[in-house]
Amino acid sequence: MNFISENLILIIIGVVLFYAVFKFLKGVIKLIIAIILALTVGVSCYNLLISHKSLSYEINRYKTDFSYISQMKDITVEAKADVDKIKQGQNVKENINDIVALRDKANKLDHSSDIDFIHKKYIGAMDDIIVATKGYSTAKNATQEIDKASKSLEISLKDIF
Repeated sequence: MNFISENLILIIIGVVLFYAVFKFLKGVIKLIIAIILALTVGVSCYNLLISHKSLSYEINRYKTDFSYISQMKDITVEAKADVDKIKQGQNVKENINDIVALRDKANKLDHSSDIDFIHKKYIGAMDDIIVATKGYSTAKNATQEIDKASKSLEISLKDIF
């Protein structure tokens, strides 16, 4: 009887802890959403009231930026897939060229001046990825050359002895 009551108490404590963690995470998510909405409304109010931009400008800005973010998400997914293929050694040069093409595509996307700093950071990150994947490719080729050279060295030493 004692064993069952101990298990029951542990189950109740587990459920209460799970509920508390769930409520905490739900609160954090609500806070993040509230901050994003406050910043969005703040930028819009600034543009409308202080910068004296028209309502149509704000609506077009939201349409443009939403389209931009949606396209950037797709480009990011494609670039990540190419990087994973490069890590696996599949069509390395072709995948590097795909990443360069994706960077050029991302650089040409239309976006508002309000998120230009995000665009510049994203393009900088794409440039870093291109440099890193080219370096990875070069290092992998150099490693293969070192392996070949070391094998030929082993053969030469065996021939000597």
